[in-house]
Amino acid sequence: MKLPESTLACVYQGSEHADATSISRQSFGDLLRIEQRRLPELGLGKVLLRVESAPVNPSDELYIRGMYGVKPKAGDVPGFEGCGTVVAANCGPYGWWLKGQRVSFGNQDGNGSWAQYVVVSAFSCIPISRQLPIEVAATLIVNPMTAIGLLERARRHGTRAVVFNAAGSALGRLLIPLAKQQGIEFIGLVRREETKEQVLSLGADVVFNTNAPGFLKQLHEVCRQRQARVLLDAVAGQQTAALMNQMPDESLAVVYGKLEEESLGSDVAVSSVSTDADALVFRKQRVEGYWLSHELHGFNGVFTPLIRARRISQMFRRGVLTAGQFVETPLENLVRQLDSPERPGKLLYRADLPTNRHPLKHHLHNRVSGESRVANS
Repeated sequence: MKLPESTLACVYQGSEHADATSISRQSFGDLLRIEQRRLPELGLGKVLLRVESAPVNPSDELYIRGMYGVKPKAGDVPGFEGCGTVVAANCGPYGWWLKGQRVSFGNQDGNGSWAQYVVVSAFSCIPISRQLPIEVAATLIVNPMTAIGLLERARRHGTRAVVFNAAGSALGRLLIPLAKQQGIEFIGLVRREETKEQVLSLGADVVFNTNAPGFLKQLHEVCRQRQARVLLDAVAGQQTAALMNQMPDESLAVVYGKLEEESLGSDVAVSSVSTDADALVFRKQRVEGYWLSHELHGFNGVFTPLIRARRISQMFRRGVLTAGQFVETPLENLVRQLDSPERPGKLLYRADLPTNRHPLKHHLHNRVSGESRVANS
C-alpha cells in the first residue's frame, strides 16, 4: 500500500502572534480553510491514522481563538481528539501490533484530528473495539478523562460533595453519574431554569439557578449541610471567590476553565482567578489548576489513558454514561457549521459522510443544554 503524502484537512490561517481579542472578533471562516496539506514525516514512535471521526470540543474553539494554553500557528490543524484506524507505524513491535487497529487518539502538536489522515504519537493511541459507537470512540478522551481526573482530585481532598458551576455542559452530564457511582453528592450551578430541571433529571442532588434571588445564601446552607468542600470551577474570574466564600473552611477550588475574562485597555484580555485573602489565610482555603494534558505526560501518560479508557468504555456500554447530542458533518462542511448561528448541538466530523449531504442531527439519549465553553472539555 502506497502511503499518502498529503491529506485534506481543516487548516489554521491565523498568526501565533495575533492577540486573542482581535481573533475573537473574526469568524471561523476567517481563521480556517479546508485544503490539502502535506503530512508530517512518519518519525520514530509515530503512527499514521485514517481518521474516522472527530468532535469539536469547546477547547478546540478556544485553541483556534488563541485562548487556550497551547497556541495555534499558521498551517496547524485543530482537533484535540478523535478516532481512526492505524494504517502505518514506525515504532517497532508496538506499532506492528497497532497496525490495522481502531483507536481513540489525542494530539496537541498542531497535527490535529480535523483531517482525513493524521500522524500522531503511538502512545497517544488507545485501542478500542469496532463495536464502540462512533460518537463514543471519537470523544473517549477529553471530557470523560477530565471528569475522572477532576473527581479523583475531589476524592483526595476528602469531600462528601462537589459544587460544579457548568452543570449544563457536556462535562456535567458525565460528572453526575460518575460522582453518584463514587458516593459523592453533586451540587450543580446553571444559569437558566429549564436547564436546572434537565440537570436534576440526570441525577444531580441539588441544582441552583445562579440568576435566582438569594442563590448565594442558599448555596452557603447546602454546602454546610452536605459538607461540600470542593469547587470544580469552569468560570474563574470573580466567581471563584464568590462561590468559595459560601463553602466551608479548608475548601479547595479546582480551576480547569476560564470562561470569564477581564479587559485591560482596548485590546488585551486577561484570564484571572479571584481569591479572598482572608479565606486563604484564616480559613485555609486553596485554589489550584487542572489540565488533563499534565496527567497524560511521562510515565503516567502511558498507563493512565489505557486504564481510564477501559473503564469509560464499560460505563458507556452499560448506559451509565451517555454521549449526548451531535450534529454530524463531512469535513468539507465543518467550517461553515462552526459559524452557523443555528447549531443545536456539538459538532462531529465524520469521514464517511458524502460531501454534498446536509449535516445530520444525531440524537443520543437525553440532551442537556450546553451553557459554557470550558478549557478542558
